[in-house]
Amino acid sequence: MPDTRIIKVIAISIILLGLLIVCALAKPVTRAWLDNKVLYVEYGGRKQMVDMEVHEAVISPDGEKIIYTKRTGGGVGDEGRTLFLYDPVLRLREPLFQFTDIIKDPTWIRRDERDFILYTRGRGGGSVHDSVVLFDLGPRRTLLTFPGSITGTVAGGGVSYMTYTESGASEGQYEFYVDEFVEHGLPAEGFFAMASSQLETSVADYSPMRAFDGDWRTSWIEGVDGDGIGEWLEVEFAEPIYVRKIYIITGFHKTHADFGDIFTLNSRLRSVTIEFDDNREVEVNFLDTKEPQMIDLGDGIVAKTIHLTIKDAYPGTEWDDLCIGEIMFETG
Repeated sequence: MPDTRIIKVIAISIILLGLLIVCALAKPVTRAWLDNKVLYVEYGGRKQMVDMEVHEAVISPDGEKIIYTKRTGGGVGDEGRTLFLYDPVLRLREPLFQFTDIIKDPTWIRRDERDFILYTRGRGGGSVHDSVVLFDLGPRRTLLTFPGSITGTVAGGGVSYMTYTESGASEGQYEFYVDEFVEHGLPAEGFFAMASSQLETSVADYSPMRAFDGDWRTSWIEGVDGDGIGEWLEVEFAEPIYVRKIYIITGFHKTHADFGDIFTLNSRLRSVTIEFDDNREVEVNFLDTKEPQMIDLGDGIVAKTIHLTIKDAYPGTEWDDLCIGEIMFETG
């Protein structure tokens, strides 16, 4: 019969060996903190002084990277910040982009092995002209921008944000989920947007491309008299895409310093006909709201060209120019 002491020694040895393996495979925990606007990081028992004039720092969900905002030149007072990405293992920092505006409230979100940064881009002078920005750390590009200021995080990969009236009063609180918009936009390499008309002005670009640029503050505006009934907007891709859902912002989602809420001042979509390559048509009616409205295509449609014709409009209180702020696609 085996000696019980030998069995205990073997068991303890196996446990200790398992602990050693776990410790060897475990990644060091990153800890970051600010001390008088100086960013310090501790990784693998080693303390590092990363940068000065730092305002905010956020660690990635896996603890392997840090993003932070640093005071830079080009701004006035609290303005002018650069967003940096820092690797504590390699001790390298990468400037992602720099603005003379304020970058604040960074939130790191990981969804399906992809990393995104949500942050508020401030214009100074209060929150009226702030924008929430969704930045994709993979290809290093901005996916979306829309009016508002981040107010907190939301379980499930998102943030809550506030919008404001021109006077600075709170207009409403909403929630934004990365999962809802991460695949939206133009999924194919190469596309061409065209329209039956566009508003010509030296002030801004209101071409059809503005409805597909990922920026909620820009817009395509038709250029005929009246509310644009019968005018059309079309996008053609280099290769056919499989579309499951379409999201449309039905007006100009912008507040102007002199005029006020451009969304209600201009005309907005009330109904539209959407045509696809296979001659299928979808008739859609919209609510009169600034929020993106979804068109569910069920099992999806394969299309190279998507054509939208304006059927009816909500009239503007000041102008009869119909605007479409953004059209986004979810592919399957």
